[in-house]
Amino acid sequence: MRLLARTLLLGSVVCLIAFDSPAQSGTTPPTPTATQATLVEGNTAFAFDLYHQLALEQDGNLIFSPYSISLNMALLYAGAKGETAAQMAKVLHFDLSQEKFHSAFKDLDLSLKRTQDEPLVPTPTIEYINPAVDLTLTIANGLWAQRGLPFNYDYLRTIQNNYGIDVKSVDFSGDPEGAQQTISHWVEENTRGRIKDMPAPGSITSQTQLALINAIYFKGEWTYPFDTRKTHDGTFNLLNGSPVTVPLMVGDFKEASCFRGDDYQTIELTYGQSENASMIILLPNAEEFHAFETGLSATSIARIRENLPQKRGLTFEMPRFRFESKFDLHDTLSIMGMSLPFGSNADFTGMIPQRGLGIGYAEHKATITVDEEGTEAIGVTATLSVLLGRGNDCSDEIIADRPFIFIVYDHQTNTILFMGRVMNPAA
Repeated sequence: MRLLARTLLLGSVVCLIAFDSPAQSGTTPPTPTATQATLVEGNTAFAFDLYHQLALEQDGNLIFSPYSISLNMALLYAGAKGETAAQMAKVLHFDLSQEKFHSAFKDLDLSLKRTQDEPLVPTPTIEYINPAVDLTLTIANGLWAQRGLPFNYDYLRTIQNNYGIDVKSVDFSGDPEGAQQTISHWVEENTRGRIKDMPAPGSITSQTQLALINAIYFKGEWTYPFDTRKTHDGTFNLLNGSPVTVPLMVGDFKEASCFRGDDYQTIELTYGQSENASMIILLPNAEEFHAFETGLSATSIARIRENLPQKRGLTFEMPRFRFESKFDLHDTLSIMGMSLPFGSNADFTGMIPQRGLGIGYAEHKATITVDEEGTEAIGVTATLSVLLGRGNDCSDEIIADRPFIFIVYDHQTNTILFMGRVMNPAA
């Protein structure tokens, strides 16, 4: 097999952290458009497809940002043509025409924008987003290209007008290590130092022609924080029945939405005083975890959210946890049906005039910490009824003392920002 004449390097990184910050008033966001709703529906479908694939590949804890990956791939999709574009559209659920698609991403960005309580040093590639008071989400996109690489004007116009990206020139061919350090430093800056060595040393070679990176930083305070005085050592039961001792946080919430089905419980914890973003925690019965997880989909989570009743007072206990996930998008997306963009026959002539550009490296890395103050932030065989079951009011006390799934989403746009599962908070 011959080496690709040119290599495109993709990276997607996420950092979530808990942080105490002063409250600020937000701005009124624009009303979501119909095309934006279609984009979000597609992004949500991809999020669950990817979750199921990653769940097959990994046994333990999991955290990833489907929004980060979709946005990263959108920048690449803008330059894809023919069957390469078709495979990307099918796997990623990009269901709009190219023109409407990128415009919809711009609308989504505007809908998510809020005030920023801890601004970064402004650069042309950074967008400031805050889905709620006391919640900050910053998104940065960067594109580095080999000096002298000829770009198509239409591609540059698309990414500039819709994503605010300017191309930075580096010398991949003459100094790949220096280019890696330059990009890694940018990632570290845009994740407050939480993500280091991304792209990984050695991933950039003299054959690399492009590097496309998306970095997301999130911090959110709970609307109703857990009481640090009540945190205590408790038991968390793994799926194999083994107990582990972990710090259990205790929250006596005046208001919280919860729901109990035949084989699971769910609770929604909101962020910020405006409560415009939430973490939904899905707590299946221990013996039902894998069946519940397999049946999870965009449709079922929408039904679960619909079943969440009006808020009520209750006590909720959950473990503090912190972990990291890292996976190769090259392998995962190829298995899901997007193999052509990673091969020598990839067609990205919408980006540069000549063929020969293929994705040689694609990685996603995320970290998450959840504590008392907030979040630091494949075949589906089970039927919908297995997931939803018969609904009942939840009990006055819920204890997340076994593996659970979490989803962080923006209320107004229904965008899933992050999702994953906690299999062992002590790992």
